[in-house]
Amino acid sequence: MVKKIVVVFVICLLAALTLLLFYQYKRVEPLREGLAALKEENYSDALKKLEPLAKKGDLTARFFVAEMYVFGLGVEIDIDIAKKWLSCDGVRSCINGRPEYKLAHVFASNRDFNKEKATYWMKISSDKGYKKADEWLAVNAGERKVE
Repeated sequence: MVKKIVVVFVICLLAALTLLLFYQYKRVEPLREGLAALKEENYSDALKKLEPLAKKGDLTARFFVAEMYVFGLGVEIDIDIAKKWLSCDGVRSCINGRPEYKLAHVFASNRDFNKEKATYWMKISSDKGYKKADEWLAVNAGERKVE
């Protein structure tokens, strides 16, 4: 009797793990496809794949959609729309100053490095109390926040 219970439990556990892995694959695959399209500079496909995920609150998708609006990748440059995608709207556990920090990182990373704009947004993030922005400013802009 105990043996049957253990077998049934193991089968149920394996079925649950299989469903979880399938769910993870279905959730991650559109993100991978969107990022691949972005890398290949196929911006319309990238936006089609990433925007629905961004609307559902996927932070990675939100970041890359915002990046598309910052640099005008297949869309008109629009910092206000980029800020919307980086905002805390619809995102749980979003910290005050985090959207500005993420926007600063868009300017500080990869394509068109713009230290002036990155520093501008880091200062706003820092003023809102986001500690990572303080750290970035100390290392990259030679500034320390006075406590």
